[in-house]
Amino acid sequence: MIDRSASHNNVLQTCIIVGVGVVVLWRVAAYVWPSSMIEIAEGLRVPTLLLGLLFLVCGAYSYWSRPNPWTLVFLVYCLGSGMHWGGSIGGLPMPAELGLLFVYLAFTVMADAALLHLALIYPRGKTIPLPWRIGLYAPAASASLFVPVAGFVPEAVLQTTIGVLLMLANALSLIGAGVFVVRAFLVDAVVRRMSRLGLIVGGILVGGAVPLLGEVGVLPGLSDAWNLAYGI
Repeated sequence: MIDRSASHNNVLQTCIIVGVGVVVLWRVAAYVWPSSMIEIAEGLRVPTLLLGLLFLVCGAYSYWSRPNPWTLVFLVYCLGSGMHWGGSIGGLPMPAELGLLFVYLAFTVMADAALLHLALIYPRGKTIPLPWRIGLYAPAASASLFVPVAGFVPEAVLQTTIGVLLMLANALSLIGAGVFVVRAFLVDAVVRRMSRLGLIVGGILVGGAVPLLGEVGVLPGLSDAWNLAYGI
C-alpha cells in the first residue's frame, strides 16, 4: 500500500525547500539588480537584504524544529516577507520587470494574508474553514495572474491594481495585528504566558510605533531606516 501521509510530507518538504531557494535567489538578484520601481536608500540596501534573509532563517528553523500547522503558516509568512524586504528585481526590459514586480506583490500580499491566518488559529490550534482560507489568499493569487501580462496592461490599470494590492496587504497586516492584540486580552493568563502572546503583542506595538515616530520626525535619521523596526 502507498503511504499517502509520507508522500504528502515529501511533497511538502520539497515545496518548502524550493520556496526557500527561490526567495534566497530573489534576494540576491534584487540586491545586484534593484528595481527602479521600488526605491530603497543606498545605505539601507544591505540591512533590508539581511532582514529578508533573516525571515527565511526564522521561518525555516521554526518549521523544521517543530513542524505543526502554526509553524507551517508562519513559514508561509516568512517566505512572503523574505521576498518583500529588499524589493523587486530590475535590470530587465520593462515588460519583464513589471512581471517580476507582480511576483513581488503576490508574495507581499501572501505574507500579510498568512499573518492574519496565523492570528486566527494561534494559540487555539483550530483550523479555519476552507472557504475562509481561499478568501484570505485570493488577493495574492489574483496578483500572480498579472505576472505574464503586466507589460501589456494599460498604465492606468496597472497603477490602480498596484494601489489596490498594496491597500489589501496593509489591511490584512493591520487586521492580523489587531486580532493578536485582542486575543491577548481574551485568553487566560496561563495561555497568554505559554503562547508568548504578550511578547508577540509587545513586538507588534513597538514595531508599529517606532516607524510612525520616525516618519513624523520624532526619531532622527531616515524614516525608512526606522521602518526596519517593523520587520524586525
